[in-house]
Amino acid sequence: FETHMALAVFAGQKSTGGYGIRIEKIGELENTIKVYGKETSPGPLCVVTMAFTSPYDIVKIAKSSKQIEFIITSEIKNC
Repeated sequence: FETHMALAVFAGQKSTGGYGIRIEKIGELENTIKVYGKETSPGPLCVVTMAFTSPYDIVKIAKSSKQIEFIITSEIKNC
């Protein structure tokens, strides 16, 4: 952690499979690092596993003291 830091997004505990979350893009501005992500959930016709899941994504970037801003969008998957 001397030269890098971790950015993480978590979707929380879900009662079935078919959910996901991922970091798609990271943009660096003068005073801010913007982290763009997408959270997905299964559509009504999807067949999912009946198990608790906790989707997450973690990426490594160069260490920075800039403010981090997370922008997460949601999408329903069509199976």
